[in-house]
Amino acid sequence: MNRVLYHILAVATIVTWGTTFVSTKVLIQSGLTPEEICLCRFILAYICIWIFGPKRVFAKSVKDELTLALLGVTGGTIYFWTENTALEFLPVADVTFLTSGTPIFMAVIMSMVYKDVRLTARQWLYSFVALIGVAIVIYSGAQGMHFSLIGDLLCIGASLSWCVYSIFVRMLGDKYPTLFMSRKIFLYGSLSLIPFFLIDPFDAGLEIFTQPKVWGNLLFLGIVASMVCFTTWNLSIKKLGPVITTNYMYINPVISILSAMIILGESVSLLSASGCLIILGSVYLIQKK
Repeated sequence: MNRVLYHILAVATIVTWGTTFVSTKVLIQSGLTPEEICLCRFILAYICIWIFGPKRVFAKSVKDELTLALLGVTGGTIYFWTENTALEFLPVADVTFLTSGTPIFMAVIMSMVYKDVRLTARQWLYSFVALIGVAIVIYSGAQGMHFSLIGDLLCIGASLSWCVYSIFVRMLGDKYPTLFMSRKIFLYGSLSLIPFFLIDPFDAGLEIFTQPKVWGNLLFLGIVASMVCFTTWNLSIKKLGPVITTNYMYINPVISILSAMIILGESVSLLSASGCLIILGSVYLIQKK
């Protein structure tokens, strides 16, 4: 039953992250840059965890502190920057599809790093079937894929950075409380954004933050999508392992479809619905022992 709880936490996290695109889009349309949005949500998450979480300042060793810094850079700055910047070169559909290959990257890397982590032939098969389902969902109403070398490389970079993040979270998972790790990740994620602001200074006026739609979406991104979700995701990786947890990222397009139906009132084609069923069925079969 404990493992079932962590599976539920992983799914709930993905469901929440699947709706963050709408919030980010609203904030960008309001005048904030992707870097400014990341900094605001990281600082807000850090403050909230400091209030409610453990007050320990440093890790037990310099090595662990440097590993936490690496987590902040890979799971925070690099992942969000590469994914958001890729949207400048590729349509949302292409970015979503390319980053949906993260579970496969994770399985390959983990099998090279840890000898006890191996996917069976059946799991590999259903992983690729799930990816086909993702393609059906994303491109059922689109005009096909677009090519951009920079955009494609940025998407691959986002996937690889998330894989590195997940691997090192597993390494530290048994040594520190999840809230402590999450807080340190947001600290180093915020610090590693500084070079971006040396090039393009933070110039959002205070009047932007007085708008309810701005501070409301920032609260959602900072508290729910960052503080709560990073904590539940790290906890799931700690208990289930990065390969099992990351497989739930295939569900992201399903959440996007449902969000479009509920929030935007968009209709869904029969082909898209079929793709959703393929994804959900494949993820179930991948995780089923």
